[in-house]
Amino acid sequence: MAKIIKKNWFILFWVVGVVLLLAGVFYIASRPYPAQAGALLTYPKFRAWDSDGNPLSSGKLYSYQPGTTSAKATYSNKACTTANANPVVLDSNGEAFVYLLGPTKLLLTDSDDVQIWAPSQSFNGIGQNVTSYEPDYQEADQGADSGASNTVKYFVDTIGTDKSTILLRHNSGVSETPYTFATAETIPSNITLMLEPGAKLDIDSGATLTINGPFEAGLRQTFSGAGVVRFGAGSVSRVYPQWWGVLPDGTDDSTAAGLAKDAAVASGAALFFPPGTYTLSLSLDADDDNLTIEGADQKNTIIDAKDNATDTISLASGCNYVTIKNLSIANSGGTNDGTHYGIYSTNAAYAVLKDLTISGYNNNIHIEATNTLEITRVYSSGAVFAAGETGHGLYVSHATAGTGFFLTDSHFVGNDKTGVVLENLEQPNLDRVEALTNGEYGIHIDGANNSSFMVSNCSADTNTSGGILIEDMHQGSMSNVWVSSSSGTTIWGLYLKTVKNSTFTGISAYNCTGHGILLGTTSTGNTFSAISVVSNTLNGIYVDTGCYGNSFTGVTANGNAETGLTFADTTAQTPNYLMNGYLSGNTVAQITTQSKDLVIGTAGLHGITSQLTFYRANLADGTAAAQFYVSTGSGNTEYVTPQGGSVIAISVALNDSRSAGSLDVRPAVNGVSDDDLKLTIDDDPIQYNHTSVLKGIVPFVAGDRIGWNYDTDAAWATKGAGGSVDAVGNIWLIFN
Repeated sequence: MAKIIKKNWFILFWVVGVVLLLAGVFYIASRPYPAQAGALLTYPKFRAWDSDGNPLSSGKLYSYQPGTTSAKATYSNKACTTANANPVVLDSNGEAFVYLLGPTKLLLTDSDDVQIWAPSQSFNGIGQNVTSYEPDYQEADQGADSGASNTVKYFVDTIGTDKSTILLRHNSGVSETPYTFATAETIPSNITLMLEPGAKLDIDSGATLTINGPFEAGLRQTFSGAGVVRFGAGSVSRVYPQWWGVLPDGTDDSTAAGLAKDAAVASGAALFFPPGTYTLSLSLDADDDNLTIEGADQKNTIIDAKDNATDTISLASGCNYVTIKNLSIANSGGTNDGTHYGIYSTNAAYAVLKDLTISGYNNNIHIEATNTLEITRVYSSGAVFAAGETGHGLYVSHATAGTGFFLTDSHFVGNDKTGVVLENLEQPNLDRVEALTNGEYGIHIDGANNSSFMVSNCSADTNTSGGILIEDMHQGSMSNVWVSSSSGTTIWGLYLKTVKNSTFTGISAYNCTGHGILLGTTSTGNTFSAISVVSNTLNGIYVDTGCYGNSFTGVTANGNAETGLTFADTTAQTPNYLMNGYLSGNTVAQITTQSKDLVIGTAGLHGITSQLTFYRANLADGTAAAQFYVSTGSGNTEYVTPQGGSVIAISVALNDSRSAGSLDVRPAVNGVSDDDLKLTIDDDPIQYNHTSVLKGIVPFVAGDRIGWNYDTDAAWATKGAGGSVDAVGNIWLIFN
């Protein structure tokens, strides 16, 4: 009996086993297109394509530990005993055997290391049961379950939370294989959506396809239709305009680029333009915050407006935290009607513009009402003037006062008007900025709100109307700045208008056709040190009427056609210039007219100073090369110097104001007048004047005679009784 039971149990076990085996075979056969891929990255080989849909021959696949930059091995055999080189170099078909041992982060590039995939996705190999499913493109709606078990939606629902791949094949037999979504669908993060070259997602109007998992499609058109595509956070690191059909072929792709932009904004990924020249414009709306628009580099990625009459990249009010970098923006044949800009924004805050080349617009960059703007490594040239505030390489303004403006490491060259225009900005900060051969100014900063500024390590050369102009700014600083204006006529290097209580250190003004440094319009209380003004056509430094309280120390002034330092206004009403003393060498400190007699202190001087006083009563009209005397009456006209030195300053005062004509006075060495220190009184009612030069410019040796000559023209007359006037003059010497 026991043997019978044992035999029956054996038969029963055998029957059950056969039934289960057959059931398993039936289950496997009935499953929709499964493909085991636990060891291989893809099956039967890893494959990659270039932007034209061709095999990525000699492409490179780098592998890393997830979440790190540490290399991780891949393998050429399923047992994972033979490691591949890192990177794996693909064959002429863009293929390679790649086995993964656990989660692996991958970076795919072409043969020149231009990135195809960003290293943001982790793939799984041995130890993971990853399957792929292949929907039927002939289904009318991939977002619905047709009952045939072969749509994207069916596979998404079937997969559930398993890690899987949906592969959209190009098998229609024609140029494209469209997969149509008439109904919204979401691809979850555990599913990789992979498209073969030629496969395309056609999204109908009103439908949205959301892709939360990894997306692999190459650089070719992937999306079509009027519907919406959205990527979940982290599903892709870059959104490529090529996926919507943007190509560097001269066709205006603005609409397609706008769809790509919308998808990038929603995903938080960068909108990335690979190398090429694209014809398009991009308009960013108020809800397009945090977008990065990026190219491969300034040389190889170009967005060209051509015949597009709109701004190439524009930011609407409230569009904040936008970054634009690594590309060129050009207007090779577009409209220049006065309102055509390369980058335009109004009331968009916290923008970053870097590593850009821009040319050919009315304003290459035009920013209004901004708050916190960073511009770095920008080359802006060839802006075209049309009307109003145009023709500038960079124009930034704010209706009240913008804060946090930073411009660094940038060049503005050959623009019709000014290289850099900054208006009404609070605390603009410029560092390592160069402005060359612009048609107006190199750099123009207009505060208007009495704001501060910081300018360092900048240069402006050969700009038509002047080097650097600063207006209405207070409590700022400028250091290590070089200016020259060899083009044009009477062009200054640095012009300060109503600039107050600011410091200027290490400023060099060379070969300007006007003044090297010009202080005008009540620029007061400024401090200048370590200044070099050399070979300028007019004065090295010219301090205009109404400018007072400015101090100059450590100034080098050589070869200027007029004086090293000149003060235009010396009337008794003008607040004092205090001369703290001429330092040794070609250096100068500030001077002041305190009264009819110019007072020069001796603090800081190297050598012995001496003041010589001359007099002349009844200055007659029509006098040439006449002399002052060393006493109030007739007598000697010269002093004999006991040792060598130089004349450093002179002043003249009249006992009454003139009514007509002019008076010229000069010091004379051994009877020869020296025009370096010539003074003129020809304005009514001026009674006083003075000027100065640097030590060494008007030299004398021991035994030389120092005198004073004067000229009056035929119209010379004063308001005094009988038309006569008396004069007193001072000459300051410094002995070696």
